[in-house]
Amino acid sequence: MAASRDERGDVSDSNSGARLEQEQGGGALSVSGALILVVVGLTFGLRADGVLSADTWFNLRFGQRIVRDGLPRINDDVLVSLGARWVDLQWLGHAAWYLVWAAGGVVGVVLVRGLLMAYVLAAPCIADRRKSLRPALAALLAGIIAMPFCAARSQSFAECLFALSLPIIDQKPSRHRSLALVVLSLVWANMHGSAPLAAVLIGWRWLSRPADDRRKSAVSELTLALLCALALIVTPYGASVFSHYRGTLGNPLLRRFVVEWAAASFRETPQFFAVGAVTALIVWRAKPWRKDVFAVGALGAFVLLGLWSVRHQVWFAIVLARYGIVWLDEALPSGELGFRVRSTRWALPVAIGAALFALAGTVWARTKLSRDGFSSVVTVLGDAAARRERVYVDLAQSDRALMVEPRLRGKLPYDIRFELWSSRDFNLQAVLEKDRSPSGLARWERWDVLWLERPEEYGPVVRALARTGRWVIHDVPPLGKLLRRANLPPIAPWGQPRSTGSSLP
Repeated sequence: MAASRDERGDVSDSNSGARLEQEQGGGALSVSGALILVVVGLTFGLRADGVLSADTWFNLRFGQRIVRDGLPRINDDVLVSLGARWVDLQWLGHAAWYLVWAAGGVVGVVLVRGLLMAYVLAAPCIADRRKSLRPALAALLAGIIAMPFCAARSQSFAECLFALSLPIIDQKPSRHRSLALVVLSLVWANMHGSAPLAAVLIGWRWLSRPADDRRKSAVSELTLALLCALALIVTPYGASVFSHYRGTLGNPLLRRFVVEWAAASFRETPQFFAVGAVTALIVWRAKPWRKDVFAVGALGAFVLLGLWSVRHQVWFAIVLARYGIVWLDEALPSGELGFRVRSTRWALPVAIGAALFALAGTVWARTKLSRDGFSSVVTVLGDAAARRERVYVDLAQSDRALMVEPRLRGKLPYDIRFELWSSRDFNLQAVLEKDRSPSGLARWERWDVLWLERPEEYGPVVRALARTGRWVIHDVPPLGKLLRRANLPPIAPWGQPRSTGSSLP
């Protein structure tokens, strides 16, 4: 079918044209590795606050709960599906992020996320020791796709496990390889729902071997794939984890209402289509299917997954970062786009400088968050919940509010566990955001206090509610609007949010 790795040798060595002409770098860090670290450092330094998304607060909130109270098994946090059984498949990732938060706060979370992203993109470049920037081109293409997924969440750890598993799966069968993959699968199964990828890729690696190799390794490889698949149930929840997959992968509502689960479109993710076109050109020129069916098949599968759902595009980026270096060497003549440099002594200092820039951006992001008045707003909401007033918090802030203010537990309508949402919940949320008719606005009357943080979505609704005269509206920059029923006692004193200190470590 395809030449085995034993027959063709290491992929990098088989590419005699570009590989043999390289001059090994003598510095502590390769040129391409340094370039990618600089790009990651600058990106995280400039948009450090973007690392803390709604997903991040969800991870931190449940990590806090796991560390303090143990594993959750029912939903007692929000009103949607209150009391329903819930499987926290990502419990280990949640706990890990909370421990990072407890040790380093915002700075720790952003820096660890930056390190995880740097490993995924830069590891193949660092391993390539040539004094050329060509290896960085594949990583830069991968980074264009991966950077929008820079939020700190359990998937961040899964991305590293995936990147770590790929070269191990690609090795010849051995006991050490099998042991490493089983251990990685056990960790992965408790970290994120993408854990089945390990067993699938092991099976595909076996199928892509020549017929003789398949016969010799059938028992060991299929047994390994089975063990990695069985690792899915080696969690505190046992076989109940499959309910999570039914609620996510098998839930058409997510693809209909949640952007990240929806099919890819050029309008939402143009970078995926642009990089995909460049990758197709590279693959066409390199023709890697002659030597490595496994890598080409994996790349094609993840392209299809990325088209099926936006959230799967990051796996395509990781495969591209891993194998794109070799394909570029095969696609481009010797010296073309080489960008050779004479010395690599500057590589490590420049990478350290980029890391310091990322640290400075992270400290600035922490300062902004500590001054945004969030703790004051959630204190007001907690007071309202204690008076049995019905509180609605925008989905973008509900998890952070639940983490900071324990009195809101069981009082807010939603959090981002979309697998718990019913069709009625999704439709109601869509109506609340978009329907400004009298019947649509009447739905807001079920709440006494509203915190609407996204002005681009809720701005027209806020203006329509203001015209009814039944709501008092408080500006809470930069956190949107706080609305309170006019027939309730006023919040005093208000004006700017009251300062109750920072809720950030």
